[in-house]
Amino acid sequence: MVRIPTGSFEIGGHFDGGKACERPVYAVELNTFYMDKNEVTVGWFRRFVEESRYADNL
Repeated sequence: MVRIPTGSFEIGGHFDGGKACERPVYAVELNTFYMDKNEVTVGWFRRFVEESRYADNL
């Protein structure tokens, strides 16, 4: 896992070529979070669920 520190960024389109739903540009503030360093495929996750009997309660 990789720690992503607290920070802010702008989201949206700064250019005229963007879609209407991409405007206006606005700032987003995120708290620190962790993200896997490597991607996980659907197949790997499916195997994990089956072998661990993981229940996501969705």
